[in-house]
Amino acid sequence: MESSGLISVEREQSWIRLILSPNFGLLPSIDPFKNAIEQHLPEGESNLVLDMSRVEQLNSVALGALMWLYRRINQQEEGRLVCVGVSDGVREILRFSRLDRLIPVVSEADLGSYFGQSDLSHREAP
Repeated sequence: MESSGLISVEREQSWIRLILSPNFGLLPSIDPFKNAIEQHLPEGESNLVLDMSRVEQLNSVALGALMWLYRRINQQEEGRLVCVGVSDGVREILRFSRLDRLIPVVSEADLGSYFGQSDLSHREAP
């Protein structure tokens, strides 16, 4: 497992799991997150799971970081980005910001079947 102050990276089955630190939700700038992603995420990796189980809140910078990551993954033809371990409060922020329309929130149990699907309709912008 690779790690930085903001993320830990684990390879699982057919995806990469990014475990976000509690500090992710209070980012003062998007640059540290971008640097961590560019340093730890293999180039061309297109299936990502954001493990948000340690994140309790999201500020506007963190929302922008999620949007940036979505755009980066969406450039891949088969790119998929999902969130797991989302608390009720963070889920509400994602819903209110409409990011849940771009980045689905799924359960741990549904990850395998989610990445096995060929339907990419979740990637359409609202």
